[in-house]
Amino acid sequence: MQVDDATTHIDRVRRKFNGPHGRRRIEVCKTNYGIASARFHTAWELGLQKSFWDVEKLARIGTNAVIDCENVWRRDGPIQTSPLTFYNMNVFKLSGIILLIFNKLVT
Repeated sequence: MQVDDATTHIDRVRRKFNGPHGRRRIEVCKTNYGIASARFHTAWELGLQKSFWDVEKLARIGTNAVIDCENVWRRDGPIQTSPLTFYNMNVFKLSGIILLIFNKLVT
């Protein structure tokens, strides 16, 4: 899953960000990807139980955590390029697919 791949990537690039802004931003992303991973895994389990409204809610929470990871690189200090944009975009796409399926199942 892209969320787990991103967490591995964070660990690999962490040492490249040794300034205060970069370290803080990497930590935000690490925390947020932990949130996203937990929510998407739980959403998967609930989807197997056909609890689709819970899936939708958890997918949104996970996606919002990833959005915050992308946005943190542009606030509270000099703008930096996120080292996670590739993974963030893939999670956004995954979320769009989840929400599309959700809408088909509940209508």
